[in-house]
Amino acid sequence: MVLQADILVNNYGLPKDFAEKLVLFVKGDLEMAIRIIEAAEKDACTIKLKFISSKKKFYGVGLFFYNFQTSSLEYIIVAVSRDENLSKVVIEESWLNVHQEISQYKNSANLEKEISLKIENQILFPETSDYFSSFFVDKSTIDSVNLKRFLISEIGKIIGDSSLILKLSNENIDIFRLKNFLTEARLGSRLKAQNNSDLIVLLSIKVNPVLAPLGGKDIEKIQSSDEVLVKVVDSREIAAEILNFIEPSYSSTGSLHGKVVYTKKSKDTENTLVFIEFGPGIYGKFIIGGRVRVQVRETEKAAQEKINFVSSEPEIKAKEDRQADSLDNESDKKSFSLVVFIIILLLFIAFAVILWIMG
Repeated sequence: MVLQADILVNNYGLPKDFAEKLVLFVKGDLEMAIRIIEAAEKDACTIKLKFISSKKKFYGVGLFFYNFQTSSLEYIIVAVSRDENLSKVVIEESWLNVHQEISQYKNSANLEKEISLKIENQILFPETSDYFSSFFVDKSTIDSVNLKRFLISEIGKIIGDSSLILKLSNENIDIFRLKNFLTEARLGSRLKAQNNSDLIVLLSIKVNPVLAPLGGKDIEKIQSSDEVLVKVVDSREIAAEILNFIEPSYSSTGSLHGKVVYTKKSKDTENTLVFIEFGPGIYGKFIIGGRVRVQVRETEKAAQEKINFVSSEPEIKAKEDRQADSLDNESDKKSFSLVVFIIILLLFIAFAVILWIMG
């Protein structure tokens, strides 16, 4: 299986440890592993930009990586300089070429280091980053107009020039290529990983959670490792093939359990984004409103506790019956004693009355 993993690493750029997990998951079936990889969607986006500040005579080039899977900006690298040659970088070229160009300036004596770092930090600032995400609701229709306005405003504040000339270009890439790149990148700034946001998604399967108003678990109390029952609504052949491989019963039920690995609650709404894992690189995700209960697989501990409770019910019942019988017996004894006492008392009174009459 080591050989198969090496093939995936060399030909598809997968991290070695992940490739080994995938090969183990498909039981050494290299063809199956390749089908999964080639079915992967380009769920990461690179935003390439360059700008000119005519007032301050600054030139800048930047590269952002946005992850549609986790709805977050994960990486940014910016180079600002007074060197006019920086404006000659062709951002329509591949993101890798643009990154190499920026990296050269990052190590140049002409770099405006403080300004470059300020721009990176400002874009990655939590509140700014959340607002940044609003331009990437749908990867097919990025709101480039408002994104451009936003960047001009943020960069302009730092440079001190509100009349920047800024140009954008974007390019979608495979999520695992992005992750592989990030493991080797030494320059630039990145978002601190939260809730397993560094997961590699090869196949994202469309699912809906199975709701359980009675007996389910509140979505806000869901924890990592909880297994949520979901209904698959993905019509792709590769999705059905993989899910049947994972859980043979899927073909008859159309549903299966997935382990929760990532959750993100919206600050503006009560909605929660939930990521569940079916296998290495194989995930499902759904967005659900607050205070909704979903069907969760019962843990072995909870199941055992329930079994213990059920099995102990007859013993508890018998003990309760014995206690009840004992109480009844004691009650009967007390009643009998009271009757005897009353009879004796009446006899004593009658005897006293007879003696009084005769006397």
